Amino acid sequence: MSANPKNIDDEINWDGVVHQIFDMIGTDTAIINKYGIVLASKIPKLTPGRLISPVLWELILKREKLASELETQNINNLVLESDLENIVFTFGKNVYFMSKIQKTIDLNHYLPSINRIILTLDKSSEKGIKIEFSHLNLQKEYDKIIEESEVEMNKKDRLPIFKKLIRYMTKK
Repeated sequence: MSANPKNIDDEINWDGVVHQIFDMIGTDTAIINKYGIVLASKIPKLTPGRLISPVLWELILKREKLASELETQNINNLVLESDLENIVFTFGKNVYFMSKIQKTIDLNHYLPSINRIILTLDKSSEKGIKIEFSHLNLQKEYDKIIEESEVEMNKKDRLPIFKKLIRYMTKK
């Protein structure tokens, strides 16, 4: 079965978005799709086209459970404070941002801006991935397997090494 994905993510210039965010705010940002694939990044550890680490992915997936535990509708942002910088996760339906923000930047100004950006990107990537599957004829594949196995079974000198090994062992 083969699939020919027509991805809406290919139509959006994700690198351009990351560079615009960097130019406007001066923060390193990564854009991740809903499958955990990095679409674009200025964060050196997150390279485009690769999956994010399982630890980060688990954190992203647990936000819904965290929201229900806290008895709230949704978690739009998650801020982690480290010794050097703040790491901010911003969640949309189809796209997630991860940003490394210097501690000197006021999060009260940053969060509304990045939330508006992610809402816009979510609307433009709402179509998601369209996958068209090709038709696979299983009967034809099955017939081919049976034919190949019959040819193999009808060979006269099948598995000669095992025959020699058995003859050698029976002589002793």
